[in-house]
Amino acid sequence: MGLDAQLGLEILEVTAQVARGRLRVDERHLQPMGLLHGGVHAACAEALASYGAVAAARQRDPDAGAVGLENHTSFVRAVRSGAELRIEAVPVHAGAVPSSGRWRSATTGTGSWPARRSGCSWCFPERSDAAPGAAPGYPAKR
Repeated sequence: MGLDAQLGLEILEVTAQVARGRLRVDERHLQPMGLLHGGVHAACAEALASYGAVAAARQRDPDAGAVGLENHTSFVRAVRSGAELRIEAVPVHAGAVPSSGRWRSATTGTGSWPARRSGCSWCFPERSDAAPGAAPGYPAKR
C-alpha cells in the first residue's frame, strides 16, 4: 500500500494535460494545531504532478517514466478536518528538449477558495539509465 492509499487520495483523472484528485481531510491528516499538515498538501501535489508527468512522457515513449527533481508548496489558507479538497495538476513547461518539465498544482476546498499552490519539476531519464528491474524511466542507483 503506497502513500496515496495511506492518505486516502482518490485519483479522478490522469492525462498528459491534467491530473485531478480528491482528498477528504480527517484526523490522520492534521498537525498538532488541528490544521491540515503541510506534508499532506505537498504529497498530494507531488502525486498528481507525477501521474501527469508520466502520462506526458508515455505519449512520446510507452516505456518512459518521470523522476521528480524538486517541489515547493505555498500555503494560502488553513484547512481543517472535514474539508474535501480538489487537487489539480497541469503542465506549465515542457522543456526545450523532451528531458525535463514543470507542473503546477493547486488545491481548492469548500467554496473553491485556494488552499495551496505547488510547483514540481521533473526529468525524463533515458531508458539506458535505468537499473535492471527498476520501474521504467527511473535511474540506476549510484
